[in-house]
Amino acid sequence: LDSSSSSTKSISRGHFVNVIEDGFVQIAGGKLTGFRLIAQEALQKIYNKNFDLKKLKFVDDIINLSETYKEDEFEFTVKHYCVAKPTDYLLRRTHASWFNENGDLKNLKEITDNFYSKTQYEESYKELVEEGLIS
Repeated sequence: LDSSSSSTKSISRGHFVNVIEDGFVQIAGGKLTGFRLIAQEALQKIYNKNFDLKKLKFVDDIINLSETYKEDEFEFTVKHYCVAKPTDYLLRRTHASWFNENGDLKNLKEITDNFYSKTQYEESYKELVEEGLIS
């Protein structure tokens, strides 16, 4: 993998999609939270056309995790599990952003209002957009 990037985030979490032969791609790197974007990129390389990510409406019907955020639980995870930013909790600890409408913006706002800065909200919002969870 190319390590010329100065961003440690892109080095450790970046992904590459290479067309090996007609209809066959190789994917290296990435992270589970970005699986939809990686799949989109792979399809675009195979078929040489754009594919749109659509909101996963069925998930809201099957599972609703909107009440998973509890302030005391969040404080505990920050203290003991290296939750450095809101998306560490919303994407990796509870997966609430995957399963709640619009990337669980309601809880992101509450978490950043209580524990983080406006800058952290904006960075987290951008990350949820990059993950394809907010349109």
